[in-house]
Amino acid sequence: MRKTDKNIATATLIIIIGLLIWSVTRYNSVKEEGSHTSDENTPEKNMSEFEEGSLEENSQNSQSVIPLITAQELNSKIMRDMENTTVIDMRSAEAFTAGHIRGSHHINDAGSLTMQRDIVLITDTGNEDTIMSYYRDIAGNNSVSNLRGGIAQWRSAGFALLTLNTEQTFANVSKVQFVEPRDIDTAIKDVEGMKKTIILDTRRPGNFENGHVAGAINIPLSELEYRSNELPNGHKIFVYGVNEAASFQSGALLHDLNFINIKTMKGGFEAWEKYNYPIVK
Repeated sequence: MRKTDKNIATATLIIIIGLLIWSVTRYNSVKEEGSHTSDENTPEKNMSEFEEGSLEENSQNSQSVIPLITAQELNSKIMRDMENTTVIDMRSAEAFTAGHIRGSHHINDAGSLTMQRDIVLITDTGNEDTIMSYYRDIAGNNSVSNLRGGIAQWRSAGFALLTLNTEQTFANVSKVQFVEPRDIDTAIKDVEGMKKTIILDTRRPGNFENGHVAGAINIPLSELEYRSNELPNGHKIFVYGVNEAASFQSGALLHDLNFINIKTMKGGFEAWEKYNYPIVK
């Protein structure tokens, strides 16, 4: 090979090697740039930016976990400050009727309640997920807590439940002592004895206004649980409703509210009218 041809071959080889090196370098550079662009658009990167941009919102959500109150604390609160405490039972209506914490309201009635007080939410087992959305609706202007362990824990702590199941079962019949309308008429005439006696009419206010037993006070059956503190302790209570079934319900509920000396009018106000005893308006 002539010297000139050898120089040309060497130069060509150098050029080829240079082009290969440039191509590899360029390929790696483009790949790295593409990798950076992809990283910027990955879900992890976007989520990170979202989380950073939503830091304040996340902080608020972390504070939305409902504070807990124990059964012992709630019982003390009810005994000490029930007038400033609203207990809302989130369970089914059937479960509420079968047994609920004294003075609590079912969630179906919550719309009519004045939410200006401390609020305690009740579930079967204290399941927070069940009540979280409702909690968010009411927690803005109220002190709201969740009963730890729910009704199950309340029972385990040995606290009683109030039942609205007042069918005349054997257990409920033992709670009620019936008296005849004439017994109440006789009691009314005993002026001295009436100083320690309450006559309680549990009918609706409209019925009461249309006519009632002389000296009676009116607390409708639907309100009796929440207004029982209006009845003085140590007094004999004669109670009646619109009929015998309503009178029985009233007497059984007073028993469960821990009133002792209760006499229930047999036949209710219907019997009082039937035997033409005096009615006042």
